[in-house]
Amino acid sequence: MAYKIWLFLWYFVLASFCGWVAEVGYIGMVYRKFKNPGMLNGPYCPQYGLMIALPWAALTALHWQTSFVATLFFCLISSFLVEFMFAWLLRKTTHIRLRDYSKFKWNIKGYVSVPVATVRGVCFSFIVVFIVPVLTSLLHYVNRTVGWIILYAVLGIMLLDIIITSITVQRLNHQFKRLSELGDRVREARNALGNAVTGGAIGAAEAIDDLDLQKKLQEAQKTADENYTALLNKSNFLKRRFMSASPDMTNEQYEKELKAYRITTEERKKRSAERWKRNRYEYEATFENPEDRPFAFGMNFTKLFWIFFIGCLAGFVLEECWAFFIAHQIELRVGLVYGPFQPIYGGGAAIITLCLYKLYKQDDIIIFVASGIIGAAFEYLCSWGQEMLFGTVSWDYSGTPFNIDGRTNLMFALIWGTLGLIWIKEIYPAMSRMIEKIPKRPGAILTILLVAFMLFDGFISCAALTRANERAEGIPATSSFQMFLDKHLDDDYLALVYPNMQKVNEDGTKSEPLKDTVKNT
Repeated sequence: MAYKIWLFLWYFVLASFCGWVAEVGYIGMVYRKFKNPGMLNGPYCPQYGLMIALPWAALTALHWQTSFVATLFFCLISSFLVEFMFAWLLRKTTHIRLRDYSKFKWNIKGYVSVPVATVRGVCFSFIVVFIVPVLTSLLHYVNRTVGWIILYAVLGIMLLDIIITSITVQRLNHQFKRLSELGDRVREARNALGNAVTGGAIGAAEAIDDLDLQKKLQEAQKTADENYTALLNKSNFLKRRFMSASPDMTNEQYEKELKAYRITTEERKKRSAERWKRNRYEYEATFENPEDRPFAFGMNFTKLFWIFFIGCLAGFVLEECWAFFIAHQIELRVGLVYGPFQPIYGGGAAIITLCLYKLYKQDDIIIFVASGIIGAAFEYLCSWGQEMLFGTVSWDYSGTPFNIDGRTNLMFALIWGTLGLIWIKEIYPAMSRMIEKIPKRPGAILTILLVAFMLFDGFISCAALTRANERAEGIPATSSFQMFLDKHLDDDYLALVYPNMQKVNEDGTKSEPLKDTVKNT
């Protein structure tokens, strides 16, 4: 029973992720842009997970796995019921419809479209019949304890995401409620002011012609308008992402406020884009004289070096987070013997920037694909170069799906693509301006010092790895420099900074990770 629950949860998690990938692919092909679909913030759509996991659970309980007719029946039922219940529950609790099928033929109260649900159910039946058995055989190789840990982590993240999204939706509804109330106040203030002005104009005895009163009414209307505008412009990342991911969303209770909020959000995005383009043009046109240009202006070696340096630091942070949250390990993961640096991330950031920084106007999908290809190719070359020079590798993806010689794989190509897209669209423009704000003379001196240090760090790291190979072959130290390396950068120290590095044997096999080799020794 526990094993079936384990499989059910795995099918749910994997199908949720694959559903998200399918939605992203569909949006990319139709709208030519990358967009995170669905209500939740993470890369998963739980409704797709239920549409796959529930039919499998029913078929397993009834021992009907071999019946395609039964599989088709349960997949169709699941496709209809899951979407209907999800849409019904969302509407009852928040008055929100993410999709409204009321204008489609053969719909069920606007919650479900019969043709769409039927096509989806047929596709899911093929997945359950042909793909789920393959997944079952692959999951046999997953350690049960590790699998449960991963499931707990992923499901915990999903639950937290659901809570955060629910709070975001409730805050949006509260904002819409306040907008509705302020809108009523604005209309009341305008009507009162209109009556006062009209009454003064006709000169009737009973009309309001008090100038002080008119002034107060004008101030009241101005205050109400300002409050309404301020509330309409109030937003954060979570609200903007939710609205962006749900372009067809409707709110039965606050439809007018939702429309106004969406218009304001789109206008703000357009103004921001226009302002960024205008500032970029004015900025570049201002400094025609090279002497007047700021530090590291434009694209040059200095700018690329700073991007490389910052990328090395950011890569170290990402690797430590990956080791702690994903691999459940606390270990030092660096690329050089001195300092918290990961050169592969810095080099990847510099290369992606150099190749794609002029493509910031292109569609998101183009930048995503290009970043994924460049990042994966760079990762492959780094691994190959390390093996050719030192006979070692620092990572091995041989046991992962869709890998290329164990040096890179599809998952990390997708990660490179995502990071590259975020980098080119959001991070690089801001970082470029931040780097250019560094004072010219201190910046030049600091650049020279950092370049010298990184070159020294790279040289000493290569020398340490070379000397480690010599020690493994029993070659004694013959110079003071080699003695220095043996004393200060011995195998214990290298196992600390390069715990996962493996030696590649002549027959192509790989030794144990360096940390295990040193421990056994």
